[in-house]
Parts: sequence; C-alpha cells; structure tokens
Amino acid sequence: MAKFCMKCGASLEDNVKFCKACGTPVGDVARKNASEQTIRMVPPRVEPSRPAVAPSCRSGNSRTVVIVAMALVIAALCGGGGYYYYQSHHTVATDTESSSKDKKGGSENTSSSAEKDDKSKEGQSKTGSTSQNSAMDKAKAEMAEYGIKGEFTATSYGHSPDGFIAMDSAGQVVVIDRKNHRVGMVKPRMSLTEFQRQRNEKVPMPMIMDCTFTGDAKDNDATAGDWKGTTHYMTIYADYSFDGKGNIVPGMLTTARGEHPSHYQEVLYEVRNVDFANLFLTEAIGLKV
Repeated sequence: MAKFCMKCGASLEDNVKFCKACGTPVGDVARKNASEQTIRMVPPRVEPSRPAVAPSCRSGNSRTVVIVAMALVIAALCGGGGYYYYQSHHTVATDTESSSKDKKGGSENTSSSAEKDDKSKEGQSKTGSTSQNSAMDKAKAEMAEYGIKGEFTATSYGHSPDGFIAMDSAGQVVVIDRKNHRVGMVKPRMSLTEFQRQRNEKVPMPMIMDCTFTGDAKDNDATAGDWKGTTHYMTIYADYSFDGKGNIVPGMLTTARGEHPSHYQEVLYEVRNVDFANLFLTEAIGLKV
C-alpha cells in the first residue's frame, strides 16, 4: 500500500524515515517526534501568585518630590502673578490718590497763596492809604497855620524839607515854602497829569503858573503882574528839563507885567519867587493825582 507524506503529500518509499520532498519525519521517527512534541507542549507548572510589591520608597519619594516641586512652582507663579497684579493696582490706586491729594493740596496752597496775596495787597493798600491820610492830616495842620483850609485830594507832604504842595478838587495848588516862610496859590495852565507825561518828551512844554500871594510885600518884582491891595497876582513862565532818573531840572524863569500878559520877557529878580516856582515844579512832578 502506497504511503504519502502527511505534510506535503509526496509519495514515500518503504522504510524511509523522512520525506524526500519536505524532510518531514515519517513512521517511527514521526511518532517519536510527536511524543516528544507532546511532552514539550505540556503546559508549564504555574507557581502560586505572589502579592504585588509596592514601589520602592526611593522611587516613590522621587516622584513625590517631583510632584511637590511642580506644585510649588505653580503656586509660586500664581502667587507671584497675584502679588504683581495687587501691587500694580495698589500702586496705581496710591498714585491716583496721591495725585488727587497733590492737586487738592496744590489748589489749597494756590488758594492760600491767593488769599495771602490779597491780604498783603489789602494791607499795603491800607498802609498806603493810612500813610497818605497821615501826610494829608499833617499837611492840613501846617496849612491851617497860614489860615488855609479846604478839601484837598493829594499832597507831596514829606517829600522835601523845603516845603510841599497840596491840590484841591478844582486843580488849584497850595504851595508851602518853608525856606522863605511863604505861602501861595498856583493855578497851572497845564494839568499835572499832562505835566507828568512830559518826562517822556525830549523837549517838554513850558509850564505857565498863575500865582497868587496874599499879604505880599512889594520887592524887586513889584512891577511883575498886578496888585489888588496886598494881594499880588503874578504869572511865571517856566522852562525845565529832566535828568536820567526823570527828576526835574529847573530852567529859565520869566514873568510879565499886567494882569493878562501875552509875552513873558521880564526877568525874575527876587530869589524867593524863583524858589517858589522851582518848589512847585519839583513837587508837582511826583504828586499822585
């Protein structure tokens, strides 16, 4: 009976131990191999299971350290961010509050300074007013000694030891000449305001003064002007200039005969009349009108 290989199906000769086609064992060899294979395929002995061993402490500690470190880093970042946020907002709030206080303080300081300035100005005004009133009171008291009374708006009292002037509301000026113990009235033909503006002129206009001397004595200028009893009416024509500081520099003084002269070509001979005219000019230039 023909035999065939169980693996490849090739025809087998008698008493062969292996297939010539594929080399598969046949016959007794095949059975021996199958027996060995069966023995080899017996499942291995299963050893009893052992309880699971926890990871070593060193490995666990390492992981724990890593986890804790990461947690600390995250917490630090969150905390730092929160602190920065708080600080930045707190700084802004503080700066805003400080700025508000500074503005408020500046406003209060400005207000305080303004009040101080106002009080200072008010004090200066009162001081100036008091000083002016004091000068006017003294001027009135001295004029009263010459029998002169009235309402006066301005005076140069205290400016010169030689005398002073005082102006009334009509623009008429009283001149007290201490040097010559003499008093007279002057009605200037130029307003004192215009006269004071002449400081800016290179060639100032002359001042014409209509003078009145009550109880005057006839002297070397007796022919000048006109007389009515002991009252002497005399017009004085005055040239002048200014120095670098704006002070009066007296010039030529002339007069004329008659009550209403048209030309002033008469020379003044009396020193007291010259002193009187120059005192008026030097005091009138600085009078607060």
